[in-house]
Amino acid sequence: MALREVIREVVAEGMTRPIPPVVPRDVAIPHLAERASVIKGVRRSGKTFRMFQRMGELVLKGVPRDHMLFVDFEDDRLDGVSDNVIGDVAEEFLRELGTALPEKLYLFFDEVQNVEGWGRPLRRLTQNLRFEICVSGSSAKMLSEDVATEFRGRGISAELQPFSFREFLRFRAREPKGIVSPDEAREFSLLFERYLRIGGFPEVQDADVATRITALQDIVWTIAARDLAERHRLPMLGTRKFVQRALRLSGREFSVRKTYNDLHSAQIPLSKADAFSLPEHCEDAYLFFLVSRFGADLTEATRGKRKLYAIDPGLQFAFGPASSADEGQRLEDAVYLELRRRCLGDRRTGIGFYRTKEGFEVDFAVGDVEERSVSELYQVAAHAEEATTFTREARALSAALDETGLSEGTLLVMSARDVPEPEDARIQVQDAWRWMLQLD
Repeated sequence: MALREVIREVVAEGMTRPIPPVVPRDVAIPHLAERASVIKGVRRSGKTFRMFQRMGELVLKGVPRDHMLFVDFEDDRLDGVSDNVIGDVAEEFLRELGTALPEKLYLFFDEVQNVEGWGRPLRRLTQNLRFEICVSGSSAKMLSEDVATEFRGRGISAELQPFSFREFLRFRAREPKGIVSPDEAREFSLLFERYLRIGGFPEVQDADVATRITALQDIVWTIAARDLAERHRLPMLGTRKFVQRALRLSGREFSVRKTYNDLHSAQIPLSKADAFSLPEHCEDAYLFFLVSRFGADLTEATRGKRKLYAIDPGLQFAFGPASSADEGQRLEDAVYLELRRRCLGDRRTGIGFYRTKEGFEVDFAVGDVEERSVSELYQVAAHAEEATTFTREARALSAALDETGLSEGTLLVMSARDVPEPEDARIQVQDAWRWMLQLD
């Protein structure tokens, strides 16, 4: 079939394709004139369905379905086409609508990175004020630096993680609507334990344990192969082993040097330079994030102690040793991810761990990184029922409150009713699941 006929067929389908049902996501898609909205995030996090959600919202506002064009550039019929295809698709869309064009038209381009040189035609389309453009793509070719380079100021991005706990409940039609009853509280507590094991990747929500672990590992191996090894020309085996060891440490301190030395001792092919470059590449691919001490300078942030948090708590369960069931690691990971969701969009808000002058540590400090001013403190302890554990966690939080001058700090636990009453009235003990749902 000639390319012109293929484009006509693709556009006709893209104007009439039914919008599938979606689990509404809480991440807003930003819209600015003369800019394309870019949905970024880890593979399989639901970026395509976030576009379908936007399309559904437009329909509810009265926008006719055929004023929206959805094109999946992973379509085999578009394999190997040049960057001209993006402009050709838009022109065919206008031709299909005829001469009486509406004031606003909507373009939804999925997996646009499959078109070589996709940035130039998209930049040109953003100059047409008639178009509102939303694109998504795999993180292999649509990382933060790619958006900045390709769009040259004409793209604005949103980060989409796997399901939050609230979205996890929404998927199950169990999202709280008002005051939570005691029976509902017990149910949400159990569901939160399940969330920490399953995680938030949409495709594994209904899978059995074995299938879920295999699917999550497959997602990670795809990232390791396509977004890390192939993109940065790294040895495949060394990359996989590095990633595997890193994900096992989610919620704990991570040392690149130790990881490299362990792999080197095991004769795993990975150079020292490649090992030290991998954390940044993994963060670009949204696989995991490294967190430094709050207020650390650049040298300390890159060479000092850092803690690692996976993009989803289910990954620690999928990659941890079979004998391990560290709920505390997964809880700390989930808290970091929730803080990240709440802080995104505020350039002056940063997240780090807090170390007191006495050497005590609080898991998370949130505040103005430029001013090194802390506004929130969170200590995370899955099970603080034992007196020694509770005393240790509360002591660190109290010391941090003294130093920062804050009037309140939060201790997040799995079950607040089983934890002793803090002697320090500034410490608020809260069920982690309630905090995740922002319930009082």
